[in-house]
Amino acid sequence: MLHVTSGALLLFALTSQRDVAAGLAAGAATAMNYLCAPAIIIFAIVRPRKARFIAAAMPPLIVLAIYQKICFGSFLAISLSKEHERFLSKGAAFGLFRVPPLDAIIGVSISSYRGFFYFAPVLIMAIGGAILWFRERQERRQLAAIALMFIIFFAVNCSFNGWDAGFGVGGRYLVPTIPLLALAMLRCRGWLRPMLVTLAAISFAINFAATAVDPQPSGTIPRPLTQYIFPLLIHGHFSPDVPITAPWSASTFTGHTSVNRLTFDEAIVFSRHPSGSSPSEWASFNLGEPSFGAGDARSLIPIAVILLLGGAAIARKARAIA
Repeated sequence: MLHVTSGALLLFALTSQRDVAAGLAAGAATAMNYLCAPAIIIFAIVRPRKARFIAAAMPPLIVLAIYQKICFGSFLAISLSKEHERFLSKGAAFGLFRVPPLDAIIGVSISSYRGFFYFAPVLIMAIGGAILWFRERQERRQLAAIALMFIIFFAVNCSFNGWDAGFGVGGRYLVPTIPLLALAMLRCRGWLRPMLVTLAAISFAINFAATAVDPQPSGTIPRPLTQYIFPLLIHGHFSPDVPITAPWSASTFTGHTSVNRLTFDEAIVFSRHPSGSSPSEWASFNLGEPSFGAGDARSLIPIAVILLLGGAAIARKARAIA
């Protein structure tokens, strides 16, 4: 998905000392994710050589404009507004945006449905880090750029008629801001550091579980973490009372891991491959499942070992640098 890549490019665009490379990264991020466009101006303000940064961002934007013209008939067209009418809302700007409703603001931020800070509570520590950063009186313009980019992403997400991002976990449209918020989290010190580590461990556990079980639970499940992901990971099944989009059901989505049975060649699950068939059962899997069996919780042992060894290596390297 485009969110991780565009987030990495935004981080590089803000932190790189090379103006041309940074500008090219900002332009490339915009070419794949419209919401990154303000970064070209905002990040340019932070840099001493603004013209080189902006000029380097232009080639990807020119390519994007040509693509837009060919595919949608206009340089400024929003591709979603050209899609099927079921994606559009009457009276909304471009058929997509309106004044953010309260349920979207709460839903995107702290709700158990799609809460950005609910599924990754460590991100709350960006607030503490930002306060300390501001008090240091250093690189405040970079901090302002980060804050402004997050506000833009959050405001657009809440204004979007599909703010919940369909089948998924957490605030998917806010993912590109995570590397930027991490820069603020790095400023945490003192009593904030143990809190940061604790919330990071909780956030890792939540997202590891979601990745291991199903990162795309049905959009109809009100509390996907506690009603769907954790029950499956722990028990191998979830309650049939949990609302789930048909033909998904509690009887067909079972197992401790890799439960999503939507194959790559079908738009609706079981439309080409029936439940219980080999393509359906192995539509998603991890590398431990061929040894332990599809959906077996023990299949997570190999990746857990790799993560532990990798974490230990990172910790050792961090202590050596410190």
